Amino acid sequence: MKVELPLANRITFKSKLILLTLFASISSILMIAGVSAFLNRRSLRQAAFNQLTTLQTEKSRQVEDYFQGLQSHVVTLSADRMVVAAVVEFSKAFRQLDRKFIPSEWDQSLEGYYTSSYFPEIQAVMAKEWIFGRYRPSGQAARYLQHYYLSQNGYEYEEKNQLIAAEDESEYSRYHREFHPALNDIVQQFDYADLYLINHKTGDIVYSVNKAPDYGTNLETDAYRESSLAELVTTVRESVARGEVAIADFQAYEPSFGRPALFIASPIYNGPYVVGILAIRLNSTPINRMVMGPETQQTSLDSYIVGADNRLRSETRFFQEDAKRYAQVLRRQGVADDTIAAIARSDSPILLQPVNTSAAQAALGGAVSTGQRRTDYRGRSVLTAYAPLNIEGLSWAMLSQINTTEALAPATQLEIVLLAASIILIVFFTFLSIAAATLAIQPVLQLNEWADKVVDGDLDAELDLILEDEMGQLTDTLQIMVASLSHQVATLDQKMEQNKVLLANLVPPAIAKRLKRGETLIA
Repeated sequence: MKVELPLANRITFKSKLILLTLFASISSILMIAGVSAFLNRRSLRQAAFNQLTTLQTEKSRQVEDYFQGLQSHVVTLSADRMVVAAVVEFSKAFRQLDRKFIPSEWDQSLEGYYTSSYFPEIQAVMAKEWIFGRYRPSGQAARYLQHYYLSQNGYEYEEKNQLIAAEDESEYSRYHREFHPALNDIVQQFDYADLYLINHKTGDIVYSVNKAPDYGTNLETDAYRESSLAELVTTVRESVARGEVAIADFQAYEPSFGRPALFIASPIYNGPYVVGILAIRLNSTPINRMVMGPETQQTSLDSYIVGADNRLRSETRFFQEDAKRYAQVLRRQGVADDTIAAIARSDSPILLQPVNTSAAQAALGGAVSTGQRRTDYRGRSVLTAYAPLNIEGLSWAMLSQINTTEALAPATQLEIVLLAASIILIVFFTFLSIAAATLAIQPVLQLNEWADKVVDGDLDAELDLILEDEMGQLTDTLQIMVASLSHQVATLDQKMEQNKVLLANLVPPAIAKRLKRGETLIA
């Protein structure tokens, strides 16, 4: 029965030597490359986390400082003697205008302004039926002011504030000529969307800088009674003390063509008495400017704010760079077509785009992260840092992120270099191992060939092998052993010849022949 030897016993010594050398070299190469790649990737990830944390902290501080300054400015303005005088005088003049007769031609002119200038613009953003009867101001003063300062104002919609005063010789226009330039300068200087003076008792907007369709309307009875501004005025009336402010989060505001608007308001005191309410309207532009910041070489680095409803409060860099591709990404993530269409109409994802990521949920819940790997609203793997914003009256969170592939791109490049270098080294060591094994096995092959000659009886075969290592010692020992064996054989042959001669002299040739054949009994 033939016994099959183990594989290790069937592999030649040369092959074993090559495999052993390759195993040692390849394992060393792979270990060094793997450890280098791991340490480099970990270092880059930590550097990216540090950068994101710094960015998020800086952006958060800017936004928080901005709102703190805004609140302080509103309190300062509400205590300013000019503002106090303005709200008192405008409220008095507004009551006088409530007794004015409004010709039907004025209402027709105002309706023409709404249907030709206002409704077409806002309908492109907010798709619903717009009927003048629903937005016609109910008060005499409001219709009077909108006639002179909206429909008869020769400036474009966004430039209505340039009208210093109407030529109607009313007391209201006299006060408007006195106070409007200074209030308009405040709005322009601080990049406010609008400034309002409101009668705290009636809810009438007795003055606004930019003269939108809310100008002169009543926040209790007219079209904007359910707006965030109306709710904020109610809050200020009921619970906001002197030197304090209230804030209303971004909501779509129809008088600003349905764009997101944030309001902040404070009561106006004249001595111990409340005489009105000061309100400031903000759009998203200054916040976008702070959050997005300057362009960077890192194309996916972005920061944005998420509100308590898990929707954006600032625009993202990806939207501003390519709105069409942005919409495609949202559609792939399952965002409703109506939402995507609304984003396209308003040219902004604020208040529309949902951000239901784990990072946003954690940040809104009060968690602070200095760096995690998460999936963002686009379904992309990102490195992100986040934290809630400390703004009184607002539940917002700031998130900064960068695509994982971009953040770790240098590590990927190094890994490619290490892989290429490893392949080159492995090929090199393979040839080196073969050459080394061939060189190492050559003496063994020569010794084996010499041994075969000895086995065949050629005890005088020469071995031309000069080595000074262990193989050389083995060669010398074998040569001594063969030389000794050769000497012993020669001695034995000599003795056998001597025995032949002696035997021939002692016994007859026939008997000697029988003894040579090994016979022991000879008769």
